[in-house]
Formats: sequence, structure tokens, C-alpha cells
Amino acid sequence: MQIPQYSDFKTNTSDKLLYSTKQQDTVNGVRLCIALITAINLLLIVLLFTFREFDDNRLTSWQWLMDGQQVLVLSLILTGVLMISWHTHLHRIRLNAPLSLLIMSMLSGLVLWSEPEVIVDSARYFSQAKYLSEYGFIYFVQQWGYGISSWTDLPLIPFIYGTAFKLFGESRLVIQCLTLLMMTGTVLLTYLIGKELWDSATGFYGAALLLGMPLLLSQVPLMLVDIPSMFFLTLSIWTCLHVMRMGSGYWIILAAFSVAMAMLSKYSVWLMLTVIPVLLLTCHQFNWKRDAKHLLWVVYGAALLLAPFVVMKIDLILDQIRLLASYQLPALGRWQESPVSTFFFQIHPLISLAALASIYHAIQQRDWHYLPIIWMWLLIFAIGVNRSRYILIALPMLALMAAYTLRWIQNQEVRHYLLLSIIVTSLVLTVGAYRPFIQSTSASNLQAAGKYLDQLNVDAVEVIVLPQQLSIINPEISIPILDLYTQKTLLYQRDTVKPSGKQDPAIKNASLRFTWEVPLPDFYNNDDRITRRAIAVISSHPQQALPTDLEIHLKDYQATAQFSRTEAVFRYRTDVTVYEPYPALLKGRDNLPPRGSHDGQ
Repeated sequence: MQIPQYSDFKTNTSDKLLYSTKQQDTVNGVRLCIALITAINLLLIVLLFTFREFDDNRLTSWQWLMDGQQVLVLSLILTGVLMISWHTHLHRIRLNAPLSLLIMSMLSGLVLWSEPEVIVDSARYFSQAKYLSEYGFIYFVQQWGYGISSWTDLPLIPFIYGTAFKLFGESRLVIQCLTLLMMTGTVLLTYLIGKELWDSATGFYGAALLLGMPLLLSQVPLMLVDIPSMFFLTLSIWTCLHVMRMGSGYWIILAAFSVAMAMLSKYSVWLMLTVIPVLLLTCHQFNWKRDAKHLLWVVYGAALLLAPFVVMKIDLILDQIRLLASYQLPALGRWQESPVSTFFFQIHPLISLAALASIYHAIQQRDWHYLPIIWMWLLIFAIGVNRSRYILIALPMLALMAAYTLRWIQNQEVRHYLLLSIIVTSLVLTVGAYRPFIQSTSASNLQAAGKYLDQLNVDAVEVIVLPQQLSIINPEISIPILDLYTQKTLLYQRDTVKPSGKQDPAIKNASLRFTWEVPLPDFYNNDDRITRRAIAVISSHPQQALPTDLEIHLKDYQATAQFSRTEAVFRYRTDVTVYEPYPALLKGRDNLPPRGSHDGQ
């Protein structure tokens, strides 16, 4: 047996010491990166608050969200959460990617679940959906754009909402469940697109980064078309990628259906669907001619599905396109929110910076798979779309651009912690700043009033709207939004609001011009046969003077509740005062809320 020499022991010991030193250096380097990432997130909050005057977002500007004390509290909370997540090794958890994304997106979507309908466009979509639930599918299809005013909307999303109302009842909860499912579906589809183009890690990072965008999370509970349109557009991209890879008839049919649904959701999606030929030019897998043939079948299939709608509504479609070209497209220059606001205040800045850096990486690697991801953003910047809601449908591609940069970080532990810090920071801001501000808006008065009306022992509620004192919005638009919150039948005496607003020159180019040009649905027509009613007066101020004829009308009623919460930011306000007839007040009201003033709680 050969006896080891001293020199052998010396060499082995040196190697072990060298390895141990390198390992310790790696651990120290990781810890330094973790501390740096944490510090950067905290510093970003302070910087954004310091320079908040550059945030010109029309709904959730940092100028209104929080004060210095709130920033300090949120910074301390964020520090604690990040430290806990580090010491409990949350960034090391190994979960099935689709399952973990499903859970994360569901929980993140619930963060603003109690948010009121702060964007008045929801009145249009609710009214359109209610036509279907009230009068049926045939009426909806026949009267879309005629008896059912459609403005510049397409019918798919209101059709889906109306079908949900018909199946599950007219409730906002039904809509919120639908939009949450579509948001979650978009997250999963983003993962699948990233996996298809590169690998599962890139797909996972891209999907998870969607949760680092307060702008997106704030839209999830709302009855709008943006989240569903984003879902159908993302679904179209993924199915077209699969057509190129699989080429089966099943995938061609599914892709054609997805493209048709996307085109029926929103006009801006039409432009974004130009990404399909870009997919062909950059992402074909085996045979270019075969892939082109398959995608042509997708286009033919989508055209066949859309043909009945186009034939029936061609005059309406042309009128809408003319309106978009003459009104909405030129107005993009007036309805702007700066890129700084959108990409640094409303989206985590590290996502935007990583997306920007990804361009360099893609060019350096000559990665043609990157072109479809950036294509939508090239179109957005070429046209000059600077309104956050209008670019919502392209956010999955922005997330994948940022993920493309994250995959170049070599240390997996640092990479995962960076991803976790972005999501945690955004969620802390969403819960601690966005949520309380949105709930403080006067839109919450309609929400609270709707819940109160449901408890009243009356057959219907007569709604009276007073002219707005500071806003040019037609106050009648608040009636469908109130209807979304209550199960009571709402009645409205038409022409109580002076139509002079329609002739106001400021209305012609206003972003909310539709409030004057889209008529109130006929299912709110007053019915004199219903005498057992309460009255809800919607005003722009709790002390707004009542017209003489209204005072006479209310002589047999007494105010029993007032909802007058305000954020003191927006000019359009919806304060609600509820009146009940005196005889009702003399009867038992054990199950009713107490009388008095309410702040919208």
C-alpha cells in the first residue's frame, strides 16, 4: 500500500481552503447584492415621491397618493417584508411554475377587490351588458350599434358580461370574477409565450413581472374592456406560435377563434395583431412555407368567423372608424400622460429599465425571437400613444422584455430575489397607497349608496341628478354605475339635466364626450305606477342647492343617509343623498342601517 506523502496532504488542504474561500466570497457577494437590491427599492420610493410632480397620470398620480409620513411608513413596512422574505428563503421556494403563477396572480388581483368603479366608461359597458340580460341575445345582436348605443366599442366584451349577468345574476361580483380570471389567464399565457420563444425561466419571470405593475392591478376589478382585450390578444399570439410549431387543424381552429375574438374586443387590438406576420418572419421553426400556409389558414378562419358581424354591421363599423380617425386619433396629443409617469411611477421602474436594457442584449445576440415582443411597443411609440390605459394590452410584452434582461443575471439566488423584491414593492405600494386613495374617491359614494339602497323596503328608487358645478361630464352617466351596485329598480325622469352641455365647445374634444352623446338606456324610464319608492339625489356637493321643483317633489320625503366622501382632487364628484317617504319612517326599520350622514364607508 502506498503511503500518502506530506505534500499530498498539503495540496488537498490548500484546495479545500481555496474552495472554501471562493464559496465564502460567493456568499458575501450574494449578500451584498441582496442588500443593494433592497436599498435600491427603498431609494426608488423616496425618489419617486420627491419628484412626484412629474407624474401626470390622470387617475393615480403620485402627487395625490400619499404624503411624507405615508412614504416613511411604507418604506419601513417594505424593509420588514423584504427582510422576512430573505430570511425565510421565499425566493428559494421551488413550485410548479403554472401553479405558482396561478396562485400569485389570483392573490394579487384580489388586492384592490373593493375598489369602486373610478372610470366612468364602465357605465357604457354595464348598459350594453344589461341590454343583453334584459332583452336577450337576439335583441343584443340585432340592436348593437342602433338601439344599443356603441360609441366606439366592439360587442364581444359587453356580450360576455351580459351573458354572465344572464347566467349568474346582475352583480358586480360576477364581473370581477370574470376579469380576475382573464387577468390570471393573461399571466399564464405570458409564461407560455416566453417558454415558447426562449425557455420556461424567461416565461416565468415575464409572467411574474406583470404583478409588479400597479397600473395593471388597479384595472383588474373594473368593468372595462382593457383586461379582457389584453387576454384575447395574448391568447392570439400564443395560439399562433403553436400553429407554427404544431400545425394541426385543432390549433389552427383555436388560433382563428382567438384572433376573431381579439378583433371583436377593441379596435386598438387590430393594430397590435400585425405582430402575426412578424411571428412568421422571426419565429418559424422548421419550414417557412408550411408555417406561412398554416398562418394563412388562421387568417382565413378568423375572417370567416368575423364575416357575419361585418356584413350585418358594416355601416356601423365604418362610422366608428371615421369617429376614431376624426376624434380619438387627433386627440391623442391632448389626452397624454408622459412616458415618465407610466413607466416609472405606474410600473416598477426596474421593470422599465430592464425592458430598455433588453434591447441591447437582443441586438448583441442577434436574437430574432425578440422582434415580436418589441413589435407592439415600436408601434405604440411610432404612433405616439401616451395614455396608460391605451397601452395596457401591450404590458405582457413589456414584462417579457424585462424578463429577457433578468435571464442574463448569472446568480440564480440574486435573480430570484430581484424578481421577488419588484413584486413585493409593487404590492406594498398598491395596498398602502393606491388602495386607500382609490377608496377615498367620490366614486365610492355610489358604491356605498348602492349597498344602502338594497336594504330599503321599497319597490324602486327614483334617481335625480343635479348638474355638475366644476366638471363638463354629463352627470346622468352615474346612473348606470349606481345600478351596477344595487339590485333595486332605478327610475329616472328624463331631461332633468339641461342639454346645453352638448353645445359646449369644450365637449367636442373632451375625452369624456361620450357622456353627452350616448343616450341613457330606456330601462331607466320613469314608471308612475310605482309609488312605493325612495329617492336618490346625485350631486356634485352635499350642500348643492336644490331646484325649487325638486324641493316641492321632496316635500313628503326625509333625508335618511348621505354619502359625501371626496378625495378633493377630481372635478367630477358623485355625492349621494337618499330620501325616504315619511310613512316608511314610521314603520319598523329594525333591519335598516341607522339614519344620518355617511362618509362612504
